[in-house]
Amino acid sequence: MDHVHFTGSNVGGKSVLQSVAASSKWMGIGTELGGNDAAIVLSDVGADCTVASSVVDGGMYNGGQSCCAVERVFVEEAVHDRFVENAAAVVSQYVMGDPLSVSTTMGPLATEKQVNVVQRQVDEAVAMGAKVVVGGKRDGPFFEPTLLTNVTSEMEIMQEETFGPVLAIEKVKGCEQAIRHANDSKFGLTASIWTQDSSLADIIAKQLNVGTVYFNRCDVLDPLLPWSGRGETGVGVGLSKYSFLPLVHFKAINGLFKRE
Repeated sequence: MDHVHFTGSNVGGKSVLQSVAASSKWMGIGTELGGNDAAIVLSDVGADCTVASSVVDGGMYNGGQSCCAVERVFVEEAVHDRFVENAAAVVSQYVMGDPLSVSTTMGPLATEKQVNVVQRQVDEAVAMGAKVVVGGKRDGPFFEPTLLTNVTSEMEIMQEETFGPVLAIEKVKGCEQAIRHANDSKFGLTASIWTQDSSLADIIAKQLNVGTVYFNRCDVLDPLLPWSGRGETGVGVGLSKYSFLPLVHFKAINGLFKRE
């Protein structure tokens, strides 16, 4: 074995890293670990119902159990209240139930442990001043699709991966504050920017410490683009032609032949 690639939790990734380091054989390693992905919603599009619907879908897809699920949303103050109103209307429409039923739009979480993690994060946020707009409680193996406002960066739900159907929305004064707060994370997988100002989006993208930046979309993969992260999201690259580089050995031929 010459290379190890691990996708999973930070605890699992660190364990794999330690095992590789302790091995008697030199080998490469790649990891795709946690995420705490941010969406930045600017005032030129923040009142649009379709934007709120898309951001909510990015957070609720697969019950939020996705490494690139939107978990933190930073909305410019001019459109914050309207965005929350539109997002709440979308979140309220989810139907929890049997994943095999055609009427179900929100299934259970994978483990009892994860339900407890989500509930703990929500309860802690509320105790620190967050407001539950929709949801906020467990129901057996399910967790209600949840929308929080009045959150702050000190809350665990803004710092740790939730891996559940929860969106935490923070009001920001403008782009600089949104960028600063989006980067206030030990993770760095993806971030999305919602605006029709392409020049401004490009400026923001260059300042975000993540592996993938989306413009007016989120939680999607393109197999032609490299998939990577920053910080505790891990090391290495997945997808695209670049993902093959750690899996091959290079051999250089360097020399001359004398001509007769």
